[in-house]
Amino acid sequence: MKRIISLFFAVTLLLLCFPITAGAEILETDGGIQYTVERGEVVIQGFNAAGTVMDIPEKIDGKPVTRIAAQACRGDVVITEVRIPKSVITIGEYAFAECHNLTKVVIKGSVFIGRSAFRDCKALLTLKLPSNLDTIDDFAFEGCTMLGKVKIPKSLTHIGTDAFMGCEKLRFELNGNKVAKAHAKKYN
Repeated sequence: MKRIISLFFAVTLLLLCFPITAGAEILETDGGIQYTVERGEVVIQGFNAAGTVMDIPEKIDGKPVTRIAAQACRGDVVITEVRIPKSVITIGEYAFAECHNLTKVVIKGSVFIGRSAFRDCKALLTLKLPSNLDTIDDFAFEGCTMLGKVKIPKSLTHIGTDAFMGCEKLRFELNGNKVAKAHAKKYN
């Protein structure tokens, strides 16, 4: 009886550690953007292309692209530029972290930039933020050592803990934003 109970607990522990999920099928555009469809919306899952520019469209197969999944492109060594459309409202945790050849990020819409989303993108030089950005989460751009001037929109209400830590060349263009001004004192 003790063996059966021990076996039961072992199997239960394994199931808790490694859940079995149905998971959506990962599809791919002709441009190499990997995605899933969840509740009628497209979630970006990765990039598998010969090119180096990841230009995310607003719609794929008529469905809006609304999220970039956590760790979607983490550690990708091919991507040099990412263009994120207005339709995307969330960039997941570590989505582009450790993309060491990423030099340019253009974000066009009001988006939540997740924790460590671009962490340790050591070659990142250019970051264009939308005028209606609200939140940059903790460690979002930590370790982006080459990042230069960043224009902070007036709409920004939250910059997370150490969002720009280790960005040695960073200079903020504040545009009268008090949140950014307080943050800039810590890093500039």
